[in-house]
Amino acid sequence: MEHRFDNLDVDEALRVIAGGTATTTGKSFSASLVESLAGTLNTTGAWVTEYLRDTQRLRALAFWLNGEWIAD
Repeated sequence: MEHRFDNLDVDEALRVIAGGTATTTGKSFSASLVESLAGTLNTTGAWVTEYLRDTQRLRALAFWLNGEWIAD
């Protein structure tokens, strides 16, 4: 059974993702990262979260879905 990422060139994917985030920091970095991830991996969406240990929950830092930002 072939999986979606079987033919993924990991080195090239990392170069593209790094290039898409190279000039950003902070919140802009998270936004650039998820957009680059979704585009490079050809997925519907991507998100970056922070794990909140006290509440054992995830907090979204950036969420990209279907070519749009999902706020809050």
